[in-house]
Amino acid sequence: MPSSQRKTQNLDLTRRVAYATTMTAELPYALKLLTKLAPPGSRLLVAVSGGPDSQALLQLIINHREPCGWPTVWAAGIDHGLRPEAPLELDVAQALAERHGIIFVRRAVTVAARGNLMAEARKARYQALEAIAVELGADRIVVAHTATDQVESILLNLARGAGLKGAAGIRTRRGRIIRPLLTTSRSDILAYLAANQITYATDPTNSDLKHARAVIRHQVLPALRSLNPALERAFGRFAEQARGDDSVLTTLARREVQERLGVARSLSVRRFPNKPTPLCFRVLKEWLALFDLNASRDTLVRLFATAAGHQGALSLDGQTVRRDQNRLWLVTAEPYDIPLHLGTPVPLPELSLELLAETLPVSAEIARDEKIEVAFDADCPHLPLRVRCVRRGDRFTPFGGVGHTKVSDLFINAKVPRALRANWPVVICGEEILWVVGLRRSNLAPVTLATRNVLRLTVSGVGALPQGSWRTRP
Repeated sequence: MPSSQRKTQNLDLTRRVAYATTMTAELPYALKLLTKLAPPGSRLLVAVSGGPDSQALLQLIINHREPCGWPTVWAAGIDHGLRPEAPLELDVAQALAERHGIIFVRRAVTVAARGNLMAEARKARYQALEAIAVELGADRIVVAHTATDQVESILLNLARGAGLKGAAGIRTRRGRIIRPLLTTSRSDILAYLAANQITYATDPTNSDLKHARAVIRHQVLPALRSLNPALERAFGRFAEQARGDDSVLTTLARREVQERLGVARSLSVRRFPNKPTPLCFRVLKEWLALFDLNASRDTLVRLFATAAGHQGALSLDGQTVRRDQNRLWLVTAEPYDIPLHLGTPVPLPELSLELLAETLPVSAEIARDEKIEVAFDADCPHLPLRVRCVRRGDRFTPFGGVGHTKVSDLFINAKVPRALRANWPVVICGEEILWVVGLRRSNLAPVTLATRNVLRLTVSGVGALPQGSWRTRP
C-alpha cells in the first residue's frame, strides 16, 4: 500500500476516534432533548440517586446550565429507607452537586408496606419530588430514565399483556417531570462518565434476579442485542409509533364519549356494535374514567357485552352498570336528605342536577314548563324545604289531578330509566311532596289572585339537555 494512502487512512481513523470521544464527552442527543424540554429560564430540580444515570444527568446539566439559560438548578435525593447502602449512595450524588455549587436536598420517605413494594417506592418518590419542587419553586423535575430503561419497561409491559399505552413505554414528559435521557442508551451513559471521570454508586438490587427488571436487564436484553445491536433505537421507534396510535385512538374515543354522553353521564350505545371493536373498548374505558374507575381487559369485554345487549348488568368496584333504553348507566344509589335554603343552590352530582329555591314578587316571570321551573304561593308551604331521594311508597296529588299518584307510576309513565329512579329528587315541605323534580309538581300551594309572593323552584341540568325518550313532554 502506498505511504500516501496509509497516511490518509490513519488520518481518517484519527478523525473517527476524535469524533467518538466528542460524542461520549457530550451526550448530544440527551442535550438536544433536554433543551427542548427545558427552555431558557426553566428552574430545574434534578432527581439523583448516586447511580450512573442520574450522575451523568446532573453533570450534563452542570456543564450546560449557563449557555442554556437555566438560572437555578437544585438536586434532590430520596431515601426510601429500604436499603442501608442508600444514604452512602446519596452522599456520592451530594458530593457532585456541592462541588459545583448546586444546592442538594435530601428527603426520607416512608414506603407503604402493601402490594408491589417497588411501585409503592416509586409513588412515594414522585410525591416527595413534587413536594420539593413546590417548596423550591422548580418548574421542571428532571429524572434520569434512559433509552435502555425504556426497552426494559416496554418488555415488562408487553409480558404483562399491556395494550398500546403499555407499548408506548415511558413518556418524555408528564406534568413538570421531564426525561431527557430517553434517547440515550446506558452504554453511552457509562462512556460519558468514563470520559468525564465522574464517580458513581452501584445499586446491588439492580443485579438481583428476584426482580423482574433485573431478569430483563441481564438475561433478555443481551439475547435481543445479539439480534439487533441498535436495540434502543428500534424500541424507541416502536414506542413512538405506539404513542401516536394511542393518541389518535384516545382522541376518537373521547369525541365519541362527548357525542354519546347524556343525563347522569349515561352513555348512548345505540349502533355501538357497528363501530370497530378497538374503538368501542376505548370509548368504554374513557367513559369509566369519568367516574374515576379503571377497567381491565376482562372488564371491558364484559362491559362491551352489556353495551351490545348480551348481558343485563355488570358489577364494577361495588357499583352496577346497567343497560336501559340504549344507554349505559352507572349511578350510585346513596340515600340523601338535604335542606333546601332560599337563594342557595343545592348540587345533586349523582344526576348532574342543581336545585335553587327563591322567593319573588308575584309579578316575576315564571316559566311554564313544570319540568324545569315551578312556582308556589310563598305563604303556604311550611319552611324549611328539603330535597331527598324518592322512597318506597311515595305518592302525591299532581297539579290539576284528583287523588294520589304513586311516584313509581309517574316514573313508568315518564319512562325514567330504572337506574335513575332510586336517586331521583323530590322537594318536600314537612312530609308532603311539592315537586317530583323535572317531572310533575303537586297541587299544594297554587298561585292564585290572592298570592303576593311566589316560591320559585328551578332545576338546571335536566332542562339543558336535549329532549329524550325518558322525559315526558311539556
